[in-house]
Amino acid sequence: MTIPFLSFVSLKDRTFLSRQLATMIGSGIPLVEALKVLLLQTRNPVVKQALVEIVHDIESGLSFSSAIDRQPKIFSKIYVAVSRSGEASGRLEDVLLQLADNIEKENSMAGKVRGAMIYPAFIMTAMVGVAMLMMVRVMPQLRAIFSESNLELPITTRILLITSDFMVKYWWLVIILMVGAVVGLGAYIKTPTGTLLLNHLQVRLPANLGEDLYMSRFTRTMSMLVKAGLPIIQALEITSQVMNNKIYQASLIQAQADVGRGLPLSVTLSQNRYYPKIVTQMILVGEQTGRLDQLLEKLAIYYENELDTKVKGISTLIEPLIIVILGIGVAFLVISVLMPIYNLTQLQ
Repeated sequence: MTIPFLSFVSLKDRTFLSRQLATMIGSGIPLVEALKVLLLQTRNPVVKQALVEIVHDIESGLSFSSAIDRQPKIFSKIYVAVSRSGEASGRLEDVLLQLADNIEKENSMAGKVRGAMIYPAFIMTAMVGVAMLMMVRVMPQLRAIFSESNLELPITTRILLITSDFMVKYWWLVIILMVGAVVGLGAYIKTPTGTLLLNHLQVRLPANLGEDLYMSRFTRTMSMLVKAGLPIIQALEITSQVMNNKIYQASLIQAQADVGRGLPLSVTLSQNRYYPKIVTQMILVGEQTGRLDQLLEKLAIYYENELDTKVKGISTLIEPLIIVILGIGVAFLVISVLMPIYNLTQLQ
């Protein structure tokens, strides 16, 4: 039985497989022998089992692309399609290196966006935790002190005391509400309406981070597929499956249908507001000059650089913003807690 935690196949595992396999094939090692070497090197039990099955399938007469197509947990459809094209053209080594580069860039771009969000999320979580600890531990003790005096308390202090009383008396209800909110939000996001709302929010991230991320993914994937020799319609179908956003998936499915009717890709995408003009114009030039894969790759580099610059800028702005928020919190604490205590000591 496979342990779920150990059955995870990371992007690092996929990149290692592609790059090592390409290196060994480029060195003249037969494909099956190269796979057996990888089998000895890998420690992930899922990858190891998949390699055993791939070697068996190839030795039974299947092609490499057909064998990895039977391992969907590790190899995506884009991976299979590009590998099949590489086999047909005799460029399997080149396309495997290209796939490894693509996986690394995808992971890097997504990681930069996640990294920009982790720091503020951690600070906000810590602030909420401290606030709750103050409500259930500190404020009840202060209430006993304030109740013995006739001191007029500020409105903020009275609000804190009321909130503290509620949390101490109905702590079980607070826990139920918090857990219910998390579970309810998770369930809502899984609904079609919730998923669509989440996808809209992802596209509308500050400083167009979402748009840049999805455009870099779209152009990078399309460039790789077109360069591998896949027809535009098939490239659009595969790309729509890796976008992880219903808005862009629907737009690419529509583009696939329009291209099938003879409409140029640049025209159908220009009718969709989620594709910037620079993308549709570059695609138009690529269609006219026959260099669509090269111009898509240039667009991917452009959006990756834009995303990198914006993430660095946002990370720089986040620190002073958090300092301001903490300052407001400290000021609120001084007004609500420390000032009444100071006034009380002055009366004694």
